[in-house]
Amino acid sequence: MTLTLSGAIRATGITAIDTVIRAMRSTLEEAGVGDLFFMKHGSMRILLEKISCDVYRLFRGDPEAVNSYRGEYMSVYSWASITEGCLAWKFFDGEL
Repeated sequence: MTLTLSGAIRATGITAIDTVIRAMRSTLEEAGVGDLFFMKHGSMRILLEKISCDVYRLFRGDPEAVNSYRGEYMSVYSWASITEGCLAWKFFDGEL
């Protein structure tokens, strides 16, 4: 059997993904939260209903989360700026 370049890339990619998934599962289990990760029929997800997160509560309109929000969301991370903008728009009519 001859392995083509595209076949080698697919095989290597699958191995890399498998390694990442195993490491993530192991890390979550070591932290005592292995039940957060769900995998079935090749699909995987984190069970968000098992996570307590202030921004999730804020988006659901939880009064305590809304009252404690002061207009800042992970501002040191550039990738969070879109969510921060959405929060500003939703809770401060686009102005902070």
